[in-house]
Amino acid sequence: MLLFTVVALPLFYGIPKSIIEYSRRRISIKPVFLYLATFLFGYAVFLIAFILLSYFPSAFDTVSQGAGFNIGSMIGFWLLALRAIFSRSARQAMRADYDAFVRPHLRHPSNPGDQADAGLDPELVTKAAAGNVEAQDELGSMYASGEGVASDYAEAVKWFHKAAEQGYARAQFNLGLMLHGAGSVVQAVKWWRKAAEQGNANAQGSLGLMYYNGNGVPQNYVEAVKWYRKAAEQGDAEAQYSLGVMYASGKGVAEDDTEAVRWFHKAAEQGYARAQFNLGLMYRKGRGVGEDDAEAVKWYRKAAEEGDEKAQFELGMMYGIGEGVPQDYAEAVKWLRLAADHGHADAQSNLGGMYYNGHGVDQSDVLAHMWWKLAEAQGHEKARKSLSFLVKLMTKEQIAEAQRMAREWQEKHSSSTAD
Repeated sequence: MLLFTVVALPLFYGIPKSIIEYSRRRISIKPVFLYLATFLFGYAVFLIAFILLSYFPSAFDTVSQGAGFNIGSMIGFWLLALRAIFSRSARQAMRADYDAFVRPHLRHPSNPGDQADAGLDPELVTKAAAGNVEAQDELGSMYASGEGVASDYAEAVKWFHKAAEQGYARAQFNLGLMLHGAGSVVQAVKWWRKAAEQGNANAQGSLGLMYYNGNGVPQNYVEAVKWYRKAAEQGDAEAQYSLGVMYASGKGVAEDDTEAVRWFHKAAEQGYARAQFNLGLMYRKGRGVGEDDAEAVKWYRKAAEEGDEKAQFELGMMYGIGEGVPQDYAEAVKWLRLAADHGHADAQSNLGGMYYNGHGVDQSDVLAHMWWKLAEAQGHEKARKSLSFLVKLMTKEQIAEAQRMAREWQEKHSSSTAD
């Protein structure tokens, strides 16, 4: 019996507890199932031990053949197993895992007061539970954004769904957003359509985009234009920009530069950077409006100040050649550098040229090489040709320095993009 005690005690006590501790660190399997498996494991070991002692008592017990001793030992081992599984620390672990991984996915909270304790307004929770659609939508938004409560996708979807099922358009749009973000594009389209048909501009614009890209629905530019127009007429800046693009490209509607400019202008006046850039482009090329470089610079600048790298590049080029503004190499370098730091290949190539020629900056073959190298890495043919010429004029040390600087730039900007 002593031998059995030495062998079985660790099995009953150590292994179940070890599994519990291990399972708490592995969330790919639901913790509740792991605890159940651990319990069954302990029970199986108990049965094996009981059978062995019943049929082969002499193999384990040289001190006593009494059945009472064996049964008493089994009870003792069983209690040890129960202690290992249901000890206070294990119960706490089970409760923590339940709260973390199970409760958030329950369809109904067990106690609205629990949510209130988490930073939610009890009155808001009560209204939502009573079926108030605005409260349900607000509660969903709080869970989606993590405002005043821990972010919880399942809870957000649950509350949005409750309001959406009652026909609340804003919740239908928000539910579509959540589903689209989770990859359920067909379901997203379903809810956006419901909201769009009730006149929700955000849903109309989103539905238009889905038709434009053929995402969740067959690609259909005519349908895209239809929904873009509905949202644009309600003042949605993104939809106004998108409708302008459709007119400028002739997709889903007859090409009409005048209409394109009209819609770009509406969105640009609301501060939409992509529309500001496109409006500047229309003035620069004289499409739908008279050619006007000063007006082009005006809109390029607005978009560039919003961080649009295409506008930053175009504005830098306008300063470099002195069109629409007095020629100013320093300003040209300023805007080209901003675009180049966004990874704009044309800006990187032209900035390399500014360093090579010493325009607006101190002349530097090393920095010219660096920027041309970065542009070449993106397949920029002009930069490749310039680089092949420049390396013939540089020392090995200069080339190595330029390559080092290019690598450091790439590492810095690739890590910032990942963040």
